[in-house]
Amino acid sequence: MGFWDRFEGVAFLKITTAYPAGALQRIQKAEIAVHNIRMLDPFTIQLAANRHDVPSIVGICTKRGDRVDVEGWQGYIFQILSFLKRPVFLLGAVCWLILALWLPTRILFVTVKGADTLSEAYILECAAEYGISMGASGRTVRSESAKNALLSAIPNLRWAGVNTSGCVATIHVSEEAPSGTNSPNLSITDIVSNQDGVITSVTTHNGTALCIPGQAVKHGQALISAYRDNGQSLEFTGASGEIYGKTKRSVEALTPLQVYKRTEILSQDENFYVVVGKNPIKFQKDSGILDTTCVKMYDVKECVLPGGFELPIYLVTERIIEYAVEPATLTADDCLWLLEQTEEYIDSHMIDGNIISANTTFCVDDSKFVTNGQFDCIELLTNADYKGIAESNGKDS
Repeated sequence: MGFWDRFEGVAFLKITTAYPAGALQRIQKAEIAVHNIRMLDPFTIQLAANRHDVPSIVGICTKRGDRVDVEGWQGYIFQILSFLKRPVFLLGAVCWLILALWLPTRILFVTVKGADTLSEAYILECAAEYGISMGASGRTVRSESAKNALLSAIPNLRWAGVNTSGCVATIHVSEEAPSGTNSPNLSITDIVSNQDGVITSVTTHNGTALCIPGQAVKHGQALISAYRDNGQSLEFTGASGEIYGKTKRSVEALTPLQVYKRTEILSQDENFYVVVGKNPIKFQKDSGILDTTCVKMYDVKECVLPGGFELPIYLVTERIIEYAVEPATLTADDCLWLLEQTEEYIDSHMIDGNIISANTTFCVDDSKFVTNGQFDCIELLTNADYKGIAESNGKDS
């Protein structure tokens, strides 16, 4: 039986006749194909035939006084027609198809990035007036007219753009700099030292240098004045420049000898909750306080629509694992990593510069390991002082 026969449908017939062989011969002479012929008893035949041939078989058999009963129907067409008897399922399938085709073209969530002084709520309100809101078409949101309208509605914006990812539209904005921030001369400040040290180089861009190479300075001492003497009067300007100096830095790290180490897992517990945007929706709550025997891990899964469209909805699995602990004593090898961390710590606390020499020690003192580091550095000492108008050193302006 071919595909089209199965698609059009097959009827299962039961023929009751006094001469079964004669009934089959008459059906064969009419060139009607039948399948799955079975003898149920000496006077009853069961067979399968195409649904279009059923009227012909009934007509051939009833002329001889035979009886034909239709026991059932089978085929793809009948399976399709059976869905019409299930209105709830049919309605759901139609709705799913419409949503699958229509929903990816719509915007369901709108977010803002890059806003500093302007509130996100204000930007979203202005964007909604020009069609950038929930339910808007993704093509309309990305149009140049929508971006230009947003720039016109919010005069403090220097640039605006809208990107879409699935059903999420992100408004990227760049605000205009406040008046005066582009001109350092309008900010009257001194440059002061951020460390004790000895000056190695002085580069002044604005203002008057108050130090020279080889001079020792203290933390907070003025290095560049915000006033510049032009010969006739004092000119107020924002001091700027780069001053490097040689400094000494030190660091000390303490590590206890007695610690607790985790061994085997005692128990595991899983909690599930949903995050919509940035708001978590938790179905069960705990104290949130874990002791040192517990570890909390998170597994985050994104919500992705057909076609790869991502929604800002996440399913989070929170896994809490409780370990058995036992006391342990650290060895010197366990704490050697602290020596490597000391230089990284110093580097992270310098604005700009490098370490020229280092002297680190490692020893055991009572119940702890002690790591000491002494470092000679060349680093940037300049730091702007915004506490007020710079001193005029007794001169009139």
